[in-house]
Amino acid sequence: MRKHILIFIHGMGVYVNKNGKPNHKWATGAAKALKKQYEKYPSLVTPFEELFEVVHINYDVVFNDVLTRWSEEAQTISAQGIDAAEIATRMVRWLEGAEQTDDNFAWTHVGDVVLYRFFNLVRQRVKAKVAKQIHEALEPNTDGAVTRWSIIAHSLGTAVTHDVLHAMNSSTPNEASIPILDAIAPKPNVVAMLANVSKTLENDAEVYESVVVPPTSCDVYLSANNVFDPFVSKKYYIPEPFNPRGRPLWDKAIDNKKFIDIEPENIHEINVHSIQNYLVNPHVHVPLLRALCGPGSIPGQLEKRKIDEFENIPLLDKKEALDELLNEIQDKSWYDVIATLLPKLEAADD
Repeated sequence: MRKHILIFIHGMGVYVNKNGKPNHKWATGAAKALKKQYEKYPSLVTPFEELFEVVHINYDVVFNDVLTRWSEEAQTISAQGIDAAEIATRMVRWLEGAEQTDDNFAWTHVGDVVLYRFFNLVRQRVKAKVAKQIHEALEPNTDGAVTRWSIIAHSLGTAVTHDVLHAMNSSTPNEASIPILDAIAPKPNVVAMLANVSKTLENDAEVYESVVVPPTSCDVYLSANNVFDPFVSKKYYIPEPFNPRGRPLWDKAIDNKKFIDIEPENIHEINVHSIQNYLVNPHVHVPLLRALCGPGSIPGQLEKRKIDEFENIPLLDKKEALDELLNEIQDKSWYDVIATLLPKLEAADD
């Protein structure tokens, strides 16, 4: 019998090695972070590895391929000693070295967001790449067919996940290279969107009106946006936070506890945007684990105790350090905030 397939989908940043091959360090760390929380609850008696089969999905290879090609072509044009190349050189010079990820935060932290949001051909390649990996993960093997599977997506990965699930739905297949989901496996048990930017980066399908709504697309849809996360919080400037309330299908999902909307307020590490900072919070991981393992899997009394213990942890030093960084984002656009702030958030906890 197949285990519960648990698919992790990364966000913005660098997720390839120097040779351009996928690097699964992030997904491995995210799975370990979830397992660490899972093991804190004695009511979850089945060992994590026996219950879940973790799958790492990588789409950063698409961005890396595009940027590498652009950089090479820009260098070729710049090297031409003809008059016609002078104009072209001025147009493409900013692309030179685009594939270099070391100390190149403009590309590693905002370039992939811009490429996905505004370049349709790149976006379709990403969607096809992710859909293919989902298809492969859900194919039957010697242990049988998949009966349970879930997705945990982070940051840019939430937008990618929405778009892929919409495209893979049997009623809306609009790219020939994207397989139809219904022909592979039942709908996912849980779609967890941590640092949910799917509305902010809305493109091919309207997020609130698409087929990605519970219980149509999944049994449970969980969205979590940390109050102190500058990329998704209403506390800071973002184009539009995820909030589908006021729409009949979503309101019904709320009433039926199929849509779980969480606004955690912890600063467990200065990089409040990290998936670890989301998963460490019992306000996030308890409803996620219940959705994955069953509604009665974590008793309410145990949940309350874990929340009390968590909220008693003093984090003032991290709050002060974060405030210093946030002072730099005043009057900046959302994309400038990413390029300016995320590298510093990541470096703060290295």
